[in-house]
Amino acid sequence: MKTISKQLVLKNAISEMRVLSNTVKEFCEENRISCDVTHDIHLALEEIFSNIVFYGFDDQDEHQIVISFAIRNNTLVFVIKDDGIPFNPLKNKTPELEIPIEEREIGGMGIHIVRRLMDEIEYIRKQNKNILVIKKNNILTL
Repeated sequence: MKTISKQLVLKNAISEMRVLSNTVKEFCEENRISCDVTHDIHLALEEIFSNIVFYGFDDQDEHQIVISFAIRNNTLVFVIKDDGIPFNPLKNKTPELEIPIEEREIGGMGIHIVRRLMDEIEYIRKQNKNILVIKKNNILTL
């Protein structure tokens, strides 16, 4: 099967969320990705992107967040790269969902959601960049 790919370069500004959302929607429509898979991808990428924008940098400078999209062998692969502070989301502990919400520690739900929605998640730190790879397997076409 042929690999289909696309790359998106965004600034570390929450206003770029619209560009991300529109690009994900167009990519999924062009490649006949089901609505359910599109929803999962959209939500996961919004969580990841907003976490990078809000917590990923310790300065006020403009930075680039590069998101690569690819479809390989019925698997959707996203690679998200940023030059922010090192952060491995896989080291975050799972929120204690059985505890009442008002008693839980703040944070961690977005990463938990991404873990639940995606089939595979990998993190590496290379050349002063955070590289997060998320995969959704067995994508169905419309």
